[in-house]
Amino acid sequence: MMADYVSKHLEQLHAYEPPREAVATLRELVRRREQLIKMLKQERNRICELDEQHPIYSSLSKMIDILGQERDEIDARIDTLIQQDQELAESYKKLRTIPQVGRVLAMSVLAEMGDGKAFEKAKDVTAWLGLAPMVRESGKSVSFKPRISFGNHIMRKGLYMSALGAMKNGNWEDWLEPHRARGKSGHVLMVALMDKIARTCWGVLKNQSDFNPKLAFSA
Repeated sequence: MMADYVSKHLEQLHAYEPPREAVATLRELVRRREQLIKMLKQERNRICELDEQHPIYSSLSKMIDILGQERDEIDARIDTLIQQDQELAESYKKLRTIPQVGRVLAMSVLAEMGDGKAFEKAKDVTAWLGLAPMVRESGKSVSFKPRISFGNHIMRKGLYMSALGAMKNGNWEDWLEPHRARGKSGHVLMVALMDKIARTCWGVLKNQSDFNPKLAFSA
């Protein structure tokens, strides 16, 4: 399969370029942060079902404190790294000009997407994140509703929370309203907004410019 793919797309392929050291470090820190948050959630789920007299209650409580401290330490290291690296600092500021792109999503975009130059077109970002609807069919008689495919889970999580907030507070209403008028709603609209926010992040990084509502809300 790999040989067949290369033979068909050789002209479009290019050599892998590793991220520069600051971005690679940021990526490791952001991914470690995600691991800690996952473990913290698991321990909190366990302890919420127990009373203080349970044999493992104190152990769980200690682990929650330790994991919380580790998360806070990683957060501080991430903030310091971004502040001390001029390129990361400038890109971070530009990403934060996008409505509903907060600290966590901005640092995740920088960690996973870098400077955005690995993508030639916006649709490449969509494909990388797995936000393009994937049609599933079985034979000629059985079909399933299109669904999104696998992609970068850290980015997907951040984009989901961002889109969920935008649905509630109206930050993206100028973009959402025309799509609702065309019949999009529910999960379909949510995924479309996640994709739009991701593409906007990429555009800001690629052009090194602040968020432009005229460009973002016109498409």
